[in-house]
Amino acid sequence: PEVGGPSWWQQANATSRLQTEVGVYHLQYHENNGWPADCRINPWPSRDELLAHFKQVSEEFGILPYCKMSTNVTKLNIVGKDFNTQHYELTLEQQGKESVVEVASVCLFPGNLTIPKRVVYKGEELFDGDIVYGISSEFDYSRCTGKQVSIIGSGAFAVENVRTCVEFKATKVFMICRRKTISMPRVVSWLTNQSLNFISAALTMEAMSPMYDLINVDQWQYYCVFANEARTTVNLRQRSRF
Repeated sequence: PEVGGPSWWQQANATSRLQTEVGVYHLQYHENNGWPADCRINPWPSRDELLAHFKQVSEEFGILPYCKMSTNVTKLNIVGKDFNTQHYELTLEQQGKESVVEVASVCLFPGNLTIPKRVVYKGEELFDGDIVYGISSEFDYSRCTGKQVSIIGSGAFAVENVRTCVEFKATKVFMICRRKTISMPRVVSWLTNQSLNFISAALTMEAMSPMYDLINVDQWQYYCVFANEARTTVNLRQRSRF
């Protein structure tokens, strides 16, 4: 694989789209220069568009020769005891060959979604329909057309699959989960990410009201919301992304 990481090379579907704002992900975005030309029409690119963007920027800034893909770091040694002068010695393993490099600093970006959780439910063998995982382009979504679909879970991939099933004209989509998690409207996410000062949880919850009012749901009743009676002091505790 090239630049992009396993979340986009392996876990994403061909139909996947980014769910993050332009200013957060785009490597050429700057608040003083306006939006980059390639995202003015569609600010949420597809998997392939995003991977092409990563590659194009990496080539433009000349960092590809310094990237080592499919490489394991098998050992790390700290050389020197003085914090101001010490450096690191890394042992790398690539295609069965080892090499050693010296670096001034080490940053860890392990990512996530690299090992999908797969569960076999009792009675699956009795179900005549498709039972699939909505990742890694494992499923032909045209099979959803004209059918009712159930999606288990309420995380980012679950929400994405709701959108994809709707785009492929499923007649109805059910989301099945142990407890409902808050989904944040994109305009609220923009507000949070673009603000110079932090946005309080109370303001975040209030800003979600127009969306939740449309479906007659009180977002303040979700399990992850902890607030005082006046709703001026609020904590949000949710493991799934908003």
